[in-house]
Amino acid sequence: MEIMQEVRDFAAMENAPVQTFVSVEDAEAGMAEMSERLRERGGDVYLPAAE
Repeated sequence: MEIMQEVRDFAAMENAPVQTFVSVEDAEAGMAEMSERLRERGGDVYLPAAE
């Protein structure tokens, strides 16, 4: 099942060396990019479902 694979992947990452994690700068840049995308769409977290 997909959820079990996600749990395995997460557990493997928890035991991974620190070098495999995202740097603080990369994480902040990614969050800034996503914030800008949210503002471009009007700032609404919940959008109406496509019909």
